Amino acid sequence: MLVPMPTWTAATRTLVTPNVALLVEAPVLGAVFIGTFGCILAIQSIFFIGTEHLNRLSDARIIALAPTTVR
Repeated sequence: MLVPMPTWTAATRTLVTPNVALLVEAPVLGAVFIGTFGCILAIQSIFFIGTEHLNRLSDARIIALAPTTVR
């Protein structure tokens, strides 16, 4: 992921403007990756917990889950 950012001590300079750099440093990319991956895991966990809860309610015959059809 390349993030344009104005800086004076740039790792990589662009050809257009000398004061705009592409921030490609490893710690920043690692933080972006970990943040995105953590968000995906959180959403997946919430979905899995919800699905398991619905399955248990269905197994206990508290609710009836019917297959849906798309028209």
